[in-house]
Amino acid sequence: MKRAVAILTLLIFGGCAPVISKKVLDEVERDITISMVQAMPEAYTGRKILWGGIIIKVENLADSTIIEILQTRLGPAYRPTGRVLTAGGGRFLISSPGYLDAFVYSPRKRITVAGIIRGIRLQKIGDANYPYPVVEPMEMHLFEEVVERAYPPEAPPWWYYPPYGPYYWPRYPWWHPPP
Repeated sequence: MKRAVAILTLLIFGGCAPVISKKVLDEVERDITISMVQAMPEAYTGRKILWGGIIIKVENLADSTIIEILQTRLGPAYRPTGRVLTAGGGRFLISSPGYLDAFVYSPRKRITVAGIIRGIRLQKIGDANYPYPVVEPMEMHLFEEVVERAYPPEAPPWWYYPPYGPYYWPRYPWWHPPP
């Protein structure tokens, strides 16, 4: 009985484990925002942060990979929620040494990074120059894209998933044989 309770507890709470190690989480400063770094980059260079967001673009260079991120709020277990920060948020770059596959780190996937701020890089968004904070990752975690099925709002829930199999009465009455 004790073993069953222990297994059930692990199953329930195991899915909520943080994706970044506790040691790294103790080192980061969680109150630093992108707008603060953009305003005074030299004051924040070398400081450790925990940010997350949605991947916009991945660029592989000769010795590193640059990932452009749109920052979003972090939810439980430091997973990006998809809700864009309006105050203090923006875009930032992850400069990871080595090669990261652009197919694995594809746009629209969510990512959390704990890393060290290495300064600002000016890049263009349209015709405007945008100051991107550059983060060197200590730890990163990539989340798979969640795709929700969209049903027409007027359709009842049992229309797509009949509760008793494909030959359930409302779809196939007894006097009409199934196709």
